[in-house]
Amino acid sequence: MALKRDVIVVPIDFSPATDKILDAALDLAEGDHSRLRALHVLPPLDTLAPGVAWGAPFPDTREEGVRNHGRTVLREKRLTDVRFDVRLGHPAHEIIEFAKAEKADLVVIASHGYSGIKRFLLGSVAEMILRHAPCPVLVLRRAE
Repeated sequence: MALKRDVIVVPIDFSPATDKILDAALDLAEGDHSRLRALHVLPPLDTLAPGVAWGAPFPDTREEGVRNHGRTVLREKRLTDVRFDVRLGHPAHEIIEFAKAEKADLVVIASHGYSGIKRFLLGSVAEMILRHAPCPVLVLRRAE
């Protein structure tokens, strides 16, 4: 049974793994006429963070900056037909909801490979997506 791949969701966080994730998703999409949907999730600002109490950075400016950077990254990889979205919230939750809304057939993500206390404190976005995504998930290991 072949894996249906009409819509592939690719969450990107602009880490060094972003290129690897985009390349893998592009490899999967080629020949299948799949549509790639890239997504970046901005975590909410902590109201106690410096500058937030005074209203800076402005949420619209922050989102616009990320949107522009995402388009630049995609353009540099010649992925001009990839739609890029920005959402605000918890990364795992927003990625899962985005995959549902897009009727994704596959989500391609990277694991940052946290372990021990770091994993306990930060949680595992990849693990939560694996457990709750509405479609298959391909998890790429980070480069050592």
